[in-house]
Amino acid sequence: MPAPVAKKMRMNPPKRAITVLLLMALLIAPAPAEKVVISANIGLAITNLTVSAIGCDGATVCWETDREAVGWVDYGPLPGNYTARASGGEAPEYHHCVALPPLTPGSTVYLRAVSECATLRAASDEVAFTTAPENTGDDDTLPTVQTARTPAVPAPIEIVQTTGERVRPAPPPPTTVATEGTHGTPGSTVPVLPGVLILLFAVAALRWR
Repeated sequence: MPAPVAKKMRMNPPKRAITVLLLMALLIAPAPAEKVVISANIGLAITNLTVSAIGCDGATVCWETDREAVGWVDYGPLPGNYTARASGGEAPEYHHCVALPPLTPGSTVYLRAVSECATLRAASDEVAFTTAPENTGDDDTLPTVQTARTPAVPAPIEIVQTTGERVRPAPPPPTTVATEGTHGTPGSTVPVLPGVLILLFAVAALRWR
């Protein structure tokens, strides 16, 4: 190739230096990242459900919740057929006890405990017990019915959703180095990245001069 043509194709030092800086900027620039939205779906859990003080015409249902909530008991004579409701206190609590109203002696009762906190609601698994015969003494009660089954609403879970929106992350703060001042006084901080770029620019200009 003739020397004049080759000389025309060569880039002058300033253009070469600018090209190097542009290539470095492309390598240093962070790539866009996916935007991640994290949301929590918190559940209400019912545990330690017990039916105690079972007599010929009544019983007491107790349970616990993992947060303060109001509660009540749905019950009836057939499985899943809750024709009556006994309410607890109006104030939200962690520990709940509801006394069932007069029941029929010697009958089987099916029930579930329900709690509610704001927009969250949980119901226990169904529990059944049989009241005592009518001719038993006042002090005669049946054994306590206990259950620790899994609640209808699970424990708190976390859902992570990823959207298609692409955003560029915020640039990190500049790295700094501490310089020691004179007479034992602390010095100022000097950014490292601009100094590195200036040094590379100077080396490139000297190399291709």
